[in-house]
Amino acid sequence: MKIFVVVPSWNEGKRVVKTVRKVLKNTKNSVIVVDDGSSDNSFVLLKKILSALFCFA
Repeated sequence: MKIFVVVPSWNEGKRVVKTVRKVLKNTKNSVIVVDDGSSDNSFVLLKKILSALFCFA
């Protein structure tokens, strides 16, 4: 069974990165992060995680 973990994020840059890493490390599930215009660096930090996990061509 495939499970999707939805993580809400709004100005939670440091916490959301830690949360996403833990979910991906401890499960084989997919993570969906929902952000509605954070004014901190949440998007930049999440983008770094994605580029480290996946190779985009």
